[in-house]
Amino acid sequence: MLNAALEKMSELARHDCLVVLISDGLGLDEHSVRHLSGLTQHNDVLTVFVYDPMEKELPKAGHLVFAGSQGQLEINTSYGALNRDYRTAFDDRLNWLDGMSRKYAVPMLTISAAEDALEQVRRQLGHHAPARRR
Repeated sequence: MLNAALEKMSELARHDCLVVLISDGLGLDEHSVRHLSGLTQHNDVLTVFVYDPMEKELPKAGHLVFAGSQGQLEINTSYGALNRDYRTAFDDRLNWLDGMSRKYAVPMLTISAAEDALEQVRRQLGHHAPARRR
């Protein structure tokens, strides 16, 4: 679905557009990179990587059961190897996105769903919140 959206964006944003890709990075692949690369040739592109802190690190909750339409998954978050592998998978996805952003000179903002998005954007752009009037 992401690649279909990027393909449509490539058709619409032919020249001098600002393209903002807001994604959790899941589903991005070499086809996505090809579309983004094409978009950067004649447009300004900004990526915003949004993640939930639970994607970054499992909660220290012991035995957990996750259920979905395709079944159930049971894990024990007490296992150090599981936590390490989980964190590594997140870091790998973030590093891949960062590498792609650097390769094509596409600025990337990283936004946690657990914090105020506007404040994070301001912080990453080096801006401070304006003083409130009394």
